[in-house]
Amino acid sequence: MARLLVRVNNLDFILCGHNIKSFDLPYLGKRMLINGINPPSLLPSHDTKPWEIKALDTKEMWNFGSFKGLSSLHLVCTLLGVDSPKLGEVKGSNIHKSFYTDNNIKEITEYCERDVDSLIEIVSKVKNL
Repeated sequence: MARLLVRVNNLDFILCGHNIKSFDLPYLGKRMLINGINPPSLLPSHDTKPWEIKALDTKEMWNFGSFKGLSSLHLVCTLLGVDSPKLGEVKGSNIHKSFYTDNNIKEITEYCERDVDSLIEIVSKVKNL
């Protein structure tokens, strides 16, 4: 993962996700530290200014600067007429069970792919308004 993030940074790409700044990026950074991996500079650190974070967070985009209110990915998809990735058997809330108990890698993969497709559609829809 660290090598992929270095590559993304070197290509001057940005990351995109729903709640990526408050969940995914901190989670990846912490897991890398726990596993003795130096987090790449693409991940925000204690001295990264908010405008320097190379990530588009669709939750922030939807909230228009507010930290209150409902803004789940499922809700945003529903309101914008985008297929929600949360309608399948696997959801974020049961990934642990799907992986460790059910060994349902295929469903997890499909869930993640639906998540990416939904993000692309949301960003495209807002950009083309």
